[in-house]
Amino acid sequence: MLSGHRLGLSQIIRNHRETKLAEEFSTEWAVAVLYRPPALLIAWACQYLPVTPIMVTAAAGLLLPLMVLAAAWMPPGAALAVVTALACLFMILDCADGTLARITGQTSRLGQYLDAATDLAYRVVSYGAAGYILARHPAASPWFSTAALPLALIAAWIMTFARLCRVYAELRFPPSAQREEERPQPRMDLAGFVSGLDGLFPLFVLAAWVLAAPAALLWWIFAYALADVVYTQIAIIQRLRGASR
Repeated sequence: MLSGHRLGLSQIIRNHRETKLAEEFSTEWAVAVLYRPPALLIAWACQYLPVTPIMVTAAAGLLLPLMVLAAAWMPPGAALAVVTALACLFMILDCADGTLARITGQTSRLGQYLDAATDLAYRVVSYGAAGYILARHPAASPWFSTAALPLALIAAWIMTFARLCRVYAELRFPPSAQREEERPQPRMDLAGFVSGLDGLFPLFVLAAWVLAAPAALLWWIFAYALADVVYTQIAIIQRLRGASR
């Protein structure tokens, strides 16, 4: 964005704190802590450049095939470092595109769709890459080397299904205006804390490699995915039953 009003970094940070931080921290605290700060800085810088939010989204999307290539062709240790770095960069850019859209007034339906599509693709790619890399860990047993990638992809599918259910419920059955006004301020609870752990996934993979515990991480991923989909269904059904009363 080369012309028009530009916001200072302090104003961007203040606007985010006033409008998004509380909700984000209550459900995606790891994203709010680790990836949002550099994303705000990137968005601030991009408003001085001929860079649109869709370009930022596209840049994030281009990281996904790089993750696949790194996992497939590099030695496992080096692949893990590269995939972890690319995953963290993806999360930063994924945060930056929306902020840039808001501060420049360049929000669009196309941008929102591309952002959602890359998010869904990231889940499959990151889980699959992690499963493939961890399957080649020196401590991996024969069964784990065979099952790691399929189980990781199944977990990714389960979490994608849960997310699509949430999106469908919000679009098909939006909260009424009255209920929106009565909704308490977002706050951290046990469900929010567990949900926020998802943002630490790249670091969990790195820790599993260093601690020689690839199987433990895989079972954690699988249990996390099952808990996510079960909690999602319960929460949606409870909300819909409450709205029908």
